[in-house]
Amino acid sequence: MEHREQNSSVVRWKILFSGRVQFVGFRYTVCFIAKSLKVTGWVENLDDGSVIMEAQGRRSDVRRLILKLKSHPPIRIEHMDIREIPVEPKEKYFSVMEY
Repeated sequence: MEHREQNSSVVRWKILFSGRVQFVGFRYTVCFIAKSLKVTGWVENLDDGSVIMEAQGRRSDVRRLILKLKSHPPIRIEHMDIREIPVEPKEKYFSVMEY
């Protein structure tokens, strides 16, 4: 029972992705999957070729988002830096940020 409660709790993760994550439809793939899982947040390319994302939702859904990204060619995630950050209670959507 405790495991199920932990998976259904709302979290917000800030994730820095590196690898083949730009020019492969990464941000739009993230947005499509996030919306299908009812995960909110945003994703943005960085100048160094990496991508940063904040994803908020049930812990199990945010994990599922990451797993789907890892198995979605031609995306190739080589490294992820994940940090839990405070939840944004009023956030309602997932968006792609332009840089």
